[in-house]
Amino acid sequence: MLDTTIHALPTLPFAYQIPVDGAVRTCAAAALHMAYGAAGVVADRAAIWRRLADSLTPAHAVVASRLTEDALAQGLPSLTLRCSEYPLAALATVMEAGWTAIVNHRLACDRPEGHYSVVAALSHGGVALHDPLRGPYRWLACEAFEQLWLDGTHSEISGGVLVACGGGVLPRAARPWIDELDSRSHIECPRCRQTVPLADELGAGTAAPWSRLWECVFCPTCDAAIRPPHAQRPRIHPAHVQPVQTQSTRRAGRMSIAGLQPTESAFGGYSPFAHTSLTQANCEAWQ
Repeated sequence: MLDTTIHALPTLPFAYQIPVDGAVRTCAAAALHMAYGAAGVVADRAAIWRRLADSLTPAHAVVASRLTEDALAQGLPSLTLRCSEYPLAALATVMEAGWTAIVNHRLACDRPEGHYSVVAALSHGGVALHDPLRGPYRWLACEAFEQLWLDGTHSEISGGVLVACGGGVLPRAARPWIDELDSRSHIECPRCRQTVPLADELGAGTAAPWSRLWECVFCPTCDAAIRPPHAQRPRIHPAHVQPVQTQSTRRAGRMSIAGLQPTESAFGGYSPFAHTSLTQANCEAWQ
């Protein structure tokens, strides 16, 4: 049973993943379908999957930034982030802002496959997931959830990555989204030079110092990880969920920077480093 201190999205619908064109691992499309429903956007799971499935890896793994790219194309504010040292407080921040949090976690502790679920509720006692494979309100204790979400060792996930989708649909005149972002925080990707939208309301923007809740943001075009050079301590108030310090939490925090020393760049003070939102392989380092 949930605690009295809770973060929840009452308008969040549930959707199972469905086979599409022979693909069965369509959890990414189902998760986006739920996020779109929470924002009042009518969408079709099969159509979402076909957009996401373009240029997939052979294992049908969808990088998290592809979800952000699709959400932006539908007119929803969205960004892909990796949490830092306060993972559950980061989730609470997303939900308090009225955004939907899609988490990229392992399917099980003893399995390497990645999986997408939507955070339906969050309390001091645990996390409730709308899991497209297992069903709605899958309840996990905080430590069990962190083991699935933060530890990406020998798996398809890199650990601690979420896709945040806002509830306000941008005007149709703002589509494609890349043309009309002057009113929102954004930076230029150092790798592909495309616009990367940010969110000041999540502590991941340019209007205020970058919150230590977030380690980096991922480019929705090329999946490059972009890290701010400086961060502030998060302002965690009592309503926030306190993180459970587990071995996986500490390991994920060390693993995510992998000993790299990113240098401050000319791109809005943000520096890229060698990780992507899907795996720790296949990445590129900048000097």
